[in-house]
Amino acid sequence: MRVAHVARTLAFAAPLLAAALAACGQRAPEQAEQAAPSPATSTAAPAADRSPAAVPPPQPSGTPITDLVALAGEYRVAGAGGREIDLPHAITARIDDTGVLVDSGCVQLSWVWFFEDSRLVTEQLFPRASCGRMLLPEEEAIVTAMNGAVAVERTPANGIEIRGENGSVLLFGQ
Repeated sequence: MRVAHVARTLAFAAPLLAAALAACGQRAPEQAEQAAPSPATSTAAPAADRSPAAVPPPQPSGTPITDLVALAGEYRVAGAGGREIDLPHAITARIDDTGVLVDSGCVQLSWVWFFEDSRLVTEQLFPRASCGRMLLPEEEAIVTAMNGAVAVERTPANGIEIRGENGSVLLFGQ
């Protein structure tokens, strides 16, 4: 008797479940199996090709710079790690053909840089001058981006973007 009751309940509930799933744009498991094409006849791209990870990274929108001498000067660090820098004090960068010196209050960070073929190579110099405080998140973002930098370009807004594997640093002339 109990088995017959369960069977009647399932027979009644299955169409309701299928209708509810269809309203949500999903299929009931048995309908999905029936509707799924066999692997041999499928013409759709594999799921991995449609995933967001398959989208190529955005291409640089600025003009590549390969002459570090042309960058010599004083700059304001406007952004790092994709975020604008908004601190009570300015973060500045002094650049010459051999390296970058970043000043942020009582913290100084520095890198030597050069091109190896067309790829920018940066090497952080230690020890850095500091007043003993921990780095601010904005300073950490600069360090992370500079340590993975592979290219320099002039942005459409006439800024300088140092970018690479770990983010970017945006500079504007002072």
